[in-house]
Amino acid sequence: MSVRVDSASGLGGVFGKMADPIVTRIYQRSLTASIESIPDLMDAWLAQKG
Repeated sequence: MSVRVDSASGLGGVFGKMADPIVTRIYQRSLTASIESIPDLMDAWLAQKG
């Protein structure tokens, strides 16, 4: 699975150029953690429905 996010612009300016890679990395880790939790969520949902 892959996810691609396009945005009109980052934070901009000097601060933005430094912060954009950090924000991107944080967002990437958050998405990865969410995707990794899908099997556990499905198991819990199936147990509840069963």
